[in-house]
Amino acid sequence: MNAQHRLKTTLAACVLSSCATVSFAQDISVSDIFIKGTLDTELAVSLSPLHAEGPTSIELIAVELAGETSFWNFSDFNDEGTGGDSVAGDGIWSQAIRLSGAEAGEYKVKAYILDVHGAELETDYQAFILN
Repeated sequence: MNAQHRLKTTLAACVLSSCATVSFAQDISVSDIFIKGTLDTELAVSLSPLHAEGPTSIELIAVELAGETSFWNFSDFNDEGTGGDSVAGDGIWSQAIRLSGAEAGEYKVKAYILDVHGAELETDYQAFILN
């Protein structure tokens, strides 16, 4: 799925008399998005989504970072112990990123979380300072 496009909510539908399981965004929650690092280093971006059906029900996480004049999308978050993720299978999805062209200042971050049934959760923006 292309991270430049918003994740789309798709719900399983009933066909004739056979209904598939429907998953709603209410099945997904996330508390905070954690960012560690500075402009001179890679940033470690992490979040811990919770799903009513367990951690294997999370399919994709994309994060949007925005500054006054800059905007970035990242969609290679994983919980496999690679690419900036410290421990495989711990429920914390992470990615190590570099913000090319970023300057010190205030930024905001939000996440899009998609589950295996196509339900989506979009978080509110969270502000942070990068220096």
